[in-house]
Amino acid sequence: MKTTILQSLFKIALLLFGMVVGFGCDDSDNPGEREQEGMDISCQLVKTVENGVEIEYPMEIAPSLTLKKDLTFEGNAVCNKFQGCYKYEDNGKFIIEDFMMTELACISPYAEADSMYIGYFGKISSFKQDGESIRFYFGEDSYLEYKVHL
Repeated sequence: MKTTILQSLFKIALLLFGMVVGFGCDDSDNPGEREQEGMDISCQLVKTVENGVEIEYPMEIAPSLTLKKDLTFEGNAVCNKFQGCYKYEDNGKFIIEDFMMTELACISPYAEADSMYIGYFGKISSFKQDGESIRFYFGEDSYLEYKVHL
């Protein structure tokens, strides 16, 4: 019985994943607008700041993030991988859509670090790139800072 339920859940997850991949990140709610090209950036987390104070994770972490020209992103947190779609505007507004993440179990302190990072990442609302650095803001003095790989 337990195996059947797990198999059914796995099939549903595969179907949903296939729908997201198959349909991609569609901007059909604004069909009159020009099609936006995404960024081509690969980067690694170097700092997290919340309300002006640098956050100390329960362990040293270095999540990665890749933004692609097709307006999709993917990355590695501490234990889990994530992906989704994004939109951005010239004024720095940044919107995450269709966020999906693996749900691998991991032990402490990895689990706490993974949860903290994903929590901050999910709140991103704007960005600013300056040379080899890109900051994704989730508040006025709160951001994830990444080093861009050139």
